[in-house]
Amino acid sequence: MKKLLIFFFFIIPVSLEANECKPNKINFDVCKEAKKIQREIAPNLPQKLSRNMSLVSVLSNGPEVSLTAQLTYTKSFLEKNVKAAGQTMSQINSKMQTFTKNFICSNKVTKSYIELGGKLVMNYRYGDGENAFNVAVKRC
Repeated sequence: MKKLLIFFFFIIPVSLEANECKPNKINFDVCKEAKKIQREIAPNLPQKLSRNMSLVSVLSNGPEVSLTAQLTYTKSFLEKNVKAAGQTMSQINSKMQTFTKNFICSNKVTKSYIELGGKLVMNYRYGDGENAFNVAVKRC
């Protein structure tokens, strides 16, 4: 019985980790690639993406790469402008989800990474640090 418990606590987690990192038919290690992506992006941060947004951090954890984009405006500023345009924050959130997924899936490199089992998470935050939108892309 003791040997069986040792098997479950030590052998099974290693097996699960291998599947998480190589969930594809070509045995490509998406965890290793996630670390590589982080190493390549991090030295170039912060990086201005547009007039109102900068990429400020990148982290990797297993097969996931998490990017954080800082917006130049606050939530109240956005809510005021969204209301003036006759839209809702829910509509803006939906548009951000669609825009981010389309952007990530239209890039050959990020699309391939996701198709091989990786996951990209884009976290948007307002200028004051408050969370704005979170978009997780695990399928293209």
